[in-house]
Amino acid sequence: MIRRRTFVITGAAVLGLTAAGLSFTAVAASRSSPASRVLGAQPVTSVITLEPHLPGEVFAPPSANASPALTAHQAAVHGDGLPSHAAIPPGVSVQLGLFTLPVGPESSCGNGCSGDTFVNGIAYSSYRVLAYGFARSYCSDGSLDAPCTQWDFIDANTGKYIAGLDPAPSESVGPRPSPSA
Repeated sequence: MIRRRTFVITGAAVLGLTAAGLSFTAVAASRSSPASRVLGAQPVTSVITLEPHLPGEVFAPPSANASPALTAHQAAVHGDGLPSHAAIPPGVSVQLGLFTLPVGPESSCGNGCSGDTFVNGIAYSSYRVLAYGFARSYCSDGSLDAPCTQWDFIDANTGKYIAGLDPAPSESVGPRPSPSA
């Protein structure tokens, strides 16, 4: 069984943020939703399929009464050890949703799936975990289509880093902006 690799929250961006000594602010704080001003994130409004070739890896809308223990800022500080005064660069969106990451069939787990959740014969390292998704689009149109978006997911209740996803290397998305951009 192959487990998907995880990444430290936008590695180069974090180094750039820390070096710049900026503060991690809520990108969506100025939007209209009262919850977004408090949480620092917009709720996911429709299911986002993250890896089309890996069925089940999705970021879905949270329940209407979702109430995370941490704000997006607190989760990022706790989940990656960012200084509390670090800033998120423009162009990074923060969304609140339910993150699901399948590992594979339960039958092929052996002893490699301890701590995983099992649903209908499938093992999940994360199953409908309330999480903040930090996304940076490298799509020419600025959309958050999976093939050209970098994602990092942090548990919205514990601040634990869950997983990351880089844009597909085969996508022609152009050069990445510098982390401090």
